[in-house]
Amino acid sequence: MRAAFLLLCLLAAPANAQCCLGAQDCEHIAENGRYRVRATSQTGTGPRSHGPYRFAFVYEALDTDGAWRALGSFERRWETDAHFSMTVCASPTGNGFLLSSSMDRTVQLISPDGHTLRDVRRNRPLIEAALWNPGDRAPWVQANSKDESRRASLFVPFAELLDERSWSRDERNYVAKPDSLLFAEPEEEHRFRLAMLTWSEKQGSVDAPRAVAAIAKLRSDDDATVATGRAALLELGPSAREPVATAIANATEERDAGLRARLVAVSQRLDELACGHAAPHKNLDLLVAALAHPHEELRNAAAGQLRRILPKGAEPTVAWLKKHAAELRWDEEEGVFVKTR
Repeated sequence: MRAAFLLLCLLAAPANAQCCLGAQDCEHIAENGRYRVRATSQTGTGPRSHGPYRFAFVYEALDTDGAWRALGSFERRWETDAHFSMTVCASPTGNGFLLSSSMDRTVQLISPDGHTLRDVRRNRPLIEAALWNPGDRAPWVQANSKDESRRASLFVPFAELLDERSWSRDERNYVAKPDSLLFAEPEEEHRFRLAMLTWSEKQGSVDAPRAVAAIAKLRSDDDATVATGRAALLELGPSAREPVATAIANATEERDAGLRARLVAVSQRLDELACGHAAPHKNLDLLVAALAHPHEELRNAAAGQLRRILPKGAEPTVAWLKKHAAELRWDEEEGVFVKTR
């Protein structure tokens, strides 16, 4: 009886592929109900499917007619027959999903087409991290370092670790330990997020000459000059994305191979900093989600941007967006949303 109950509990956990049952399909729908990730085993499921593991991942958006539409898909393999577990968590803002597996010992934000946008171990190579997604409350990351365990809640769209706590053996509970943060965020990333939530096409036009000048420095044979140009582009943040993309398109493999490689590296870093959000300043899912961010500065930035770009009378809520998103059209000239009916 106890074994049967355990089996039912494991099967009821849709975000986890559990190792003791062999490979298992799993899926997760974001808390706003607008995005879904599905991981489907390509080698069968159940105890007989015990590696190597191969999964097809699909990240989807819910259309206005109630059908799921794929935003991207890819496959990933794990060449092992060891016990395997996997957890996925769909982002509510269209940029991808979180993926954690027992083989990788980390938590990654993956784009719809399979690129790693962010890894919580990027600046913390000595920890092992795992994603916990209970479904009925916010997901969290748990990390085990040499001498302690840490837990941090997640702001999923940025794969940002928040509200860090440490395991207390005395109290048998996780308690706040702000004096020794394992998950501290780089200041560069915080500044970029603020800028991308409040950016506008007008700001891009103002910054364009600086972006062009910085790109010119990437042509130099002097490493210091190249580094200065790269730093200037990253500091420009969202304003550098379009000029860099244009420069990549204009660079030829034969004549500008070195320049192209440097531009691609900058473009990839800008995409990582934006966590895969193509146009965050007008991504209503992201701006509404950011209203619940624990950092007041980010909440205020999102609120101000929503007031600026939404039509008069609009409500910056998930419920309002579900009802009226199809009625909104982005006006490129004015840089705001207008209602079509």
